[in-house]
Amino acid sequence: MAVWTLSSRPPCKSKATALTKLDIAKLKIKELEARNKYLEMEKDLSKKLKEIQKKVK
Repeated sequence: MAVWTLSSRPPCKSKATALTKLDIAKLKIKELEARNKYLEMEKDLSKKLKEIQKKVK
């Protein structure tokens, strides 16, 4: 398996352009929204677990 570094990587053959600052910001927003959703689900699950544990005691 080859390991490429930025300097040894073969040039990209596609005509894709570099990401603009706006594109990077949009990707960061999507990443943060996904993380927020995950953390909210984790919090909700933790609350439900505590409720169940209270009922069992």
